[in-house]
Amino acid sequence: MNKKRPNFTIIELLIVIAIMAILAAMLFPALNQARETARRGKCIGQLKEISNACIMYADDFNGYFPLSTKLGASGIYKPTYAGILYITRNLTNPRVYICPTAISYQDAEQCLKVKNYGFNPDVDLWETGGNTLFDWIHYAPNNYYVKYAQDGSDAPVKYLQTRMPSVKVMLADSVNSNPTEYVANNPPRRGSGRTLINTYSSSAGYAYLRPMMDPRHSNSSNVSWADGHVSTEKEAWKNIQGTIKKYRWDPLETDSKK
Repeated sequence: MNKKRPNFTIIELLIVIAIMAILAAMLFPALNQARETARRGKCIGQLKEISNACIMYADDFNGYFPLSTKLGASGIYKPTYAGILYITRNLTNPRVYICPTAISYQDAEQCLKVKNYGFNPDVDLWETGGNTLFDWIHYAPNNYYVKYAQDGSDAPVKYLQTRMPSVKVMLADSVNSNPTEYVANNPPRRGSGRTLINTYSSSAGYAYLRPMMDPRHSNSSNVSWADGHVSTEKEAWKNIQGTIKKYRWDPLETDSKK
């Protein structure tokens, strides 16, 4: 006598599917978090490499950070700090300026055009209007180090004169946006490699930071400090950039109360 093999009922099948869906919902966030942890770690390594190149540049160029400076009234700018590092051969791999978390940003791979046939850094990295290839990278410098010295009245501070370098920003994750636009993604986000503003306007408030420290790593930003170490800082756009105090920005400032 043959026994009839029982079949799954629809209810049992739905229960199995529901359990699988629950397990997947529990697993996917963990996988995404693991991926972001790996991306953040790679970003830290890249920022460390860039920082070391800037420090070596300062050792060779009278203590100055690579300057992005307007030349008199000519309207011509030197390349961004990354362009200068490329010209001086301190750092020639453009891919280190592309954060893996920001790969979907607008113009994310613009800097890779330096590898195109016919590219001439002594010509093509000098701005005569518009933007250079290294404008749209994912790490920007402290404005105090790269101020535009058009007439000598707003000269940059020498990097090697930095006081308390372990707490002074040198470079950081950056985006050409402000917090309101960032959330709305309007206009599309892209990196900002020329300067990070040093403080926010006490009258305008946080909402008008531009460019801003980019909280692309789970609401945190990787920051390179003037002594060369790199750390991940929670809500750095607000807690570090968004302060009227100069303590984290002015290389010559020593009083955290100012």
